[in-house]
Amino acid sequence: MAHQQPVQLTDAEEVVALARLRVQGLADKLQQDPISRATYTELSAYLEGPGWRACDALDSLRSMTTAEVRARLSDVLACTTHASTGTRRAS
Repeated sequence: MAHQQPVQLTDAEEVVALARLRVQGLADKLQQDPISRATYTELSAYLEGPGWRACDALDSLRSMTTAEVRARLSDVLACTTHASTGTRRAS
């Protein structure tokens, strides 16, 4: 049986995924210590740079047509299998 190669994320998908992880980490820090110079500095640096790149990437993903989104999901989901089958699972 041939194994499918994992589907690679597009640049925009990767930027958005990494941004969501980063923002969640910053949100957790703000929740734990809402008044923190270190966290404010980190948040400010993120918002002044990578945050805008993430916004642009998300805008490009949102501009996809329904057919494009369905085709992309089909590609990603075709590569994703249950671990019980013993095949690789794309993440």
